[in-house]
Amino acid sequence: MALSEFINAQWDDVIALTLALFIIPFHMLWCLGHPSDNLRHRKLARAGQLPLSTRLKHFMQLQMLYFFLFLLFLISMYSASATLQDYVSRECFHLTGKWLEEYIDRRRRRA
Repeated sequence: MALSEFINAQWDDVIALTLALFIIPFHMLWCLGHPSDNLRHRKLARAGQLPLSTRLKHFMQLQMLYFFLFLLFLISMYSASATLQDYVSRECFHLTGKWLEEYIDRRRRRA
């Protein structure tokens, strides 16, 4: 029981760490490419002759990076909101002797 709760409670941290430590850095390294190719592509781009396939590849790499960063942002906000809710619940318990959920339920019953 405790192990399943631990696994279910920590999935957001595992995904965020995987994204931050492995997926995003390796994706950025993949996007860097070969230095000689980069110089050749830069010269072609300045001349306005960069092939469409290369432009599409660069566009897709950038979109994937934005997606990974947005996913990391969402998961971080989810984790932060859970941490904040836990903090507010503990503070509510210290002030009222009831956990936040109990306090909210009690107020709903009165209304």
